Amino acid sequence: MILTEFQDRSLRPLTRHVTVQEDLEHMQDGILTELGELLDVFKKHINYKKDFDFINAKEECGDILFYTVNICNILGYQLKDNLIVQREQTINAKEARKIVLRGFAQAGMMFDYSMPNQGQVEAMILTIVNIADYLGLSMSSIFERNVEKLALRYKDKFTPEEAENRDLEAELAVLSK
Repeated sequence: MILTEFQDRSLRPLTRHVTVQEDLEHMQDGILTELGELLDVFKKHINYKKDFDFINAKEECGDILFYTVNICNILGYQLKDNLIVQREQTINAKEARKIVLRGFAQAGMMFDYSMPNQGQVEAMILTIVNIADYLGLSMSSIFERNVEKLALRYKDKFTPEEAENRDLEAELAVLSK
């Protein structure tokens, strides 16, 4: 799956609020929440010496991207596939953790003003590309698993009931592909 297809398919589960500002605040809250969850994966690996949880990291990257591309959908920005160029990186977990922390800074900059510009949103996407490079994950795989997970979770659009009553085993099976 390519970025533009992911952007289009991410519209399906998106539930809109009354105002664009409310939509953007929802996306911001989602990005920050998922960045925190991704940081937790690194914390457990670096500080608690646990095996790195690649499945969870892939899920969090996909969720961050879902919220990020939906900022573009809300504001009418069309992403381009050539934005993503993956490369092999040789950085350690502590360096990758720093990239996650930069993601928090990126999110803060995106929302310093009422409407993030396309360059700010693209910078957030590139932050996740850098993390995926470290993890050895293809962006296509991240896109595909996120779309599959959300299709499994939501019959149509997001609902609080479906978010709370999800089949975690089935989602894990999708994410483990």
